[in-house]
Amino acid sequence: MSFRPFTSESYSENDRLEAWRDVLRAVGLQPSAGSPVQTGHATASRRNAEGIVLARLAAGSQAVSPLSHVADDLPIVLLPVEDGVTLRTSAGHQIISNGHLILLPRKGDCSVAFQRDMRAVVLSVTSEAFHGRKMSRPVADEVRVLTPGGFTEVFARMLETAARNIEILSDTEWAAVAQSLADLLPTFVRAPTAEAGGTATQAAILHRLCQAIERRLDDPDLTPARVAETEGIS
Repeated sequence: MSFRPFTSESYSENDRLEAWRDVLRAVGLQPSAGSPVQTGHATASRRNAEGIVLARLAAGSQAVSPLSHVADDLPIVLLPVEDGVTLRTSAGHQIISNGHLILLPRKGDCSVAFQRDMRAVVLSVTSEAFHGRKMSRPVADEVRVLTPGGFTEVFARMLETAARNIEILSDTEWAAVAQSLADLLPTFVRAPTAEAGGTATQAAILHRLCQAIERRLDDPDLTPARVAETEGIS
């Protein structure tokens, strides 16, 4: 559950590229083939829990792609902030505005290009996050772009707020937030494309959960299971 800050200036010029690759690798990403080499100023704040990594990235113009991983892992969640990005898939190129959630499958050919500066929040969740719980096999073999609104917007705000406060959360608080993000992510994967924006019911449930967690952040016994039990969610 350690907090890991990164600043490119902490490394020699010869080591900066590999150090930045390590940062991207931690969230399941890698520099895209043919992308400009990141050698300028870059910062990152990331925190881990079992099977979960949340990171806030800031760097120069570049393109990133998912690292190939086991098929049963959930897609990588990328939230561009400040500026839009260019999404490249086998179907062509698409301009994505900031504030949209991008779900990147861990296999396949796709990339996200930051034309100006890279400003993004990234969430990586693997099967270890569910501690042996049986999860339905996700269908995550295509890139999905989720527009703001409903459940998507509430989740995106929770993601951005968690990333902004990542270094000041206690271990107990971080564990609750990280597990909540992981447990909510499969909702997007299981939902049909037509429901990508989510429903009012889903948004209301998530809002209620967020409020419940905020009210009990000082509770040392706070866990996702206890929150779910208190709120009557199975």
